[in-house]
Amino acid sequence: MRFVSPGPTLEAALAAERFDAAVVDLTVADAEVFRALGAVGRVLAFGPHVERERFRQARAAGVARVVANGRLDRVLPRWLAGEPVADEA
Repeated sequence: MRFVSPGPTLEAALAAERFDAAVVDLTVADAEVFRALGAVGRVLAFGPHVERERFRQARAAGVARVVANGRLDRVLPRWLAGEPVADEA
């Protein structure tokens, strides 16, 4: 597991390593972050439930799973284990 901030640090990490999965905080992610994560196999994004536009942007960028902060503690362990989880906004 590795924590990476958006920007050059993220781009360098993605160029240097192969990641099977990524968990993204929607409060700091933007379209550029989602483009950079395009090569990552599985992406789960989370954020405040009131940020509907950010949820929409993440889905439009190809993020398959987007959940509200309040659901993250229930969804994340299952998602990390490879179990299917539905969007829960």
